Amino acid sequence: MGRFGSIVAAGFFLGPSAAAPMGLALALPPVVALVAVLVGVIASFVVALFLMEWLRRSRVWRWLSRARSNPRPSPRREKAARRARAILLRFGPVGFGLFGPALLGTWVSAVLGSVLGLARWRLLTWLVAGATAWTALLVLAAHSLLGLLG
Repeated sequence: MGRFGSIVAAGFFLGPSAAAPMGLALALPPVVALVAVLVGVIASFVVALFLMEWLRRSRVWRWLSRARSNPRPSPRREKAARRARAILLRFGPVGFGLFGPALLGTWVSAVLGSVLGLARWRLLTWLVAGATAWTALLVLAAHSLLGLLG
């Protein structure tokens, strides 16, 4: 598959935190490692967002919603839901997209943003912006660390 393809796959499945240092460890130039990780991460966002959209429109989603419906959720769940809504209302898709990939991971932030009902294309745009910033920071840090060690 080659080094570039391996890093694209690592970005897709593992996210930028693992794929960025792996790309540099496989002796890819920093810019090529950044591009490879971003290709994989963006592909994971697209798959997650479009899969969630398909799932929401399918009968499976309605079945899951009925199966999950609990007239009295636990106080812990209510508190977590209130906290998530407050963060989303305060920072919106911009904050969610910029900080989600770093704090929650790529797959979780894409799926959670979709479940919370954020607009798909706007969410995708901000997730890509956040992942790009996070990946560039990771590549720079890993490159600097490898330079100090090597």
